[in-house]
Amino acid sequence: MKIKDIAHIGFFVAIIAVCAQISVPLVGGVPFTLQTFAIALTGLILGWKKGVIAVLIYILVGAVGVPVFAQFRGGLGVLFGPTGGFILAFPILAIASGFAGRKNSPVIWGVVITAATAFMLFLGGVFFAIYQGVTIGQALTVTVSPFIISSLIQTGLVVAVGKVLRHAITKSGISI
Repeated sequence: MKIKDIAHIGFFVAIIAVCAQISVPLVGGVPFTLQTFAIALTGLILGWKKGVIAVLIYILVGAVGVPVFAQFRGGLGVLFGPTGGFILAFPILAIASGFAGRKNSPVIWGVVITAATAFMLFLGGVFFAIYQGVTIGQALTVTVSPFIISSLIQTGLVVAVGKVLRHAITKSGISI
């Protein structure tokens, strides 16, 4: 791996960590954050391989206790707590958005990122149900339904910001 790749990955790990702190606590214990925005943008800009590496590094840094997860939390307790399923599903979103980014079509980006986000939310909801000992329906009501509209808005923002960033990167001659 080249030094510039390491720098790009590190930059996006930092973006994910910062966006995780833009957090609004909600009833049920799952906060609204900009993590999913950052994860999808990471995959879209870096591609699936470097995007998933950035996400895995972010998760690893949080797992060892650095407070990079939402609300300045870190440690294995977060990964294996009620919201851990969402975090553990983040690589899926990075992979999907990275593959979508291979096409120069913002419509494809939006469709794929929306589907991957829905799948990620579902997996997080199932993990939450198992952890809390509730039905999947109850868990999805608490962990997914409050995020449907905000996820669609975040996907739109990823597509808009991704389009601008990719154009700027191409125009500047930077290779990512």
